[in-house]
Amino acid sequence: MEAVRTNFDGISYAKGASVLQQLVSHVGQDKFLEGLRKYFAKHAWGNTTLNDLLVELEAASGKNLKAWVSTWLQTAGVNTLRPELVIADGVYTSITVKQEAPKVSRRFYGTPPSPNGRWTLRPEGWRTCSSPKR
Repeated sequence: MEAVRTNFDGISYAKGASVLQQLVSHVGQDKFLEGLRKYFAKHAWGNTTLNDLLVELEAASGKNLKAWVSTWLQTAGVNTLRPELVIADGVYTSITVKQEAPKVSRRFYGTPPSPNGRWTLRPEGWRTCSSPKR
């Protein structure tokens, strides 16, 4: 019973809800609901696996969800974000955020956004990451 309490606490349920929200966003709400309806109709009163659900969501959305499962369900840890700042004369001229995967090097969204694997933030009101003149 202790193992059940340990594995199914409030944090686990909150994480599960977050993952489901991400999945809905990835396949689209209408396609997600269509896949759920087919899944429930096909497996009413029976036992299922995650793959049974994924089959119906893939059929409804037309998307292969293997990479999504690998990234969001089978990769432990959290990504690390590291800022790289360029400051000239006391003014931020550039802010770059480097994202490092926790365990695997491949990314769910395919190729990195740039050859060096970095995302550049461009805050509202900044021109090409240059700080506004003061």
